Amino acid sequence: MPPVAARSEYAAHRWRHPSTPVRIVESGAPGRAASNNAGVRASRGDLLVFVADDFRPSRGLVAAHRSFHALIGRPAVGVGPGYFAEALRDVAFLRWIEDTGQIFGVVFPLAGVEWSGDFYYVGNASMPRTVYDAVGGYDETYRHDLFDDWGIAQ
Repeated sequence: MPPVAARSEYAAHRWRHPSTPVRIVESGAPGRAASNNAGVRASRGDLLVFVADDFRPSRGLVAAHRSFHALIGRPAVGVGPGYFAEALRDVAFLRWIEDTGQIFGVVFPLAGVEWSGDFYYVGNASMPRTVYDAVGGYDETYRHDLFDDWGIAQ
């Protein structure tokens, strides 16, 4: 069962936006790979958008991913940075994570101009369902968070 905070956020979102098709999906197994796969199994759309649980998606995130896929015109993975809320940037460790690139390999504030073409970060990523199906989803033998490209089945 998701933590109480997740259930509380979900209830608040449903109250503010009752028409959005948001729901909590239980993965039944530990690890981000199992959670990602459970979310895909529960989804109905042709475009899959993945977000991490440690940042709030900004307005327009889904629209930006949809636009990316419409503009690129071929199957691809769209990856964007995930920024912490401004209030959290007072925490030196979180500022370091976002600004140095030491953990994720990308300096997020510069991501628009210095993004590696072989970098995959599931914290803010999207792909057509056909791409997910072609690679076989996430490898659920990984029970702990890793570099996200290791978790995608190969």
